[in-house]
Amino acid sequence: MTEEPIAGSIVKTCKNSGSKSNNNRETTVKHRGNNLKKMTMIIEWTPELSVGNDQLDKQHQQWIKLLDGFYEGIKQGKSKEVLEELIIGMLDYTRYHFNEEEQHMQQIGYSNLEKHKALHAEYIKKIEDYHERMMSGRLILSLEVTGYLKTWLVNHIKGEDQRYAE
Repeated sequence: MTEEPIAGSIVKTCKNSGSKSNNNRETTVKHRGNNLKKMTMIIEWTPELSVGNDQLDKQHQQWIKLLDGFYEGIKQGKSKEVLEELIIGMLDYTRYHFNEEEQHMQQIGYSNLEKHKALHAEYIKKIEDYHERMMSGRLILSLEVTGYLKTWLVNHIKGEDQRYAE
């Protein structure tokens, strides 16, 4: 892994190890700021994130842990293979959670279920797009990518998910 400062940014380049088809590909992780190691992504679970359902709250907490693991992988300059495993794990868990949440909303007769499903589908499509672009070498994995995922998650729980919790 190499680190080189570029106009106030830190760029980490990780050699892709072990892949037969992409031996010369590199994954570049870019962050604007002074100190990558001091950055923190952790989302602290607070009562205001609770949707009043223990099962869904536990799933939200697990989802936060997966997102933080992905963030840490980027921050630490993990290999493309490790980052791929992390993003696939996050994508799989997101699908699982959305399915569980949508079933719950259907059971309680939530009136905005279709709109909520559309928001879920949009988020999944965004993660799939990040994964596909990462694997094809067209995406520079950045802390901004995880920042988007984090912001969406927190805003979704505090906004959309709170509507079915009422």
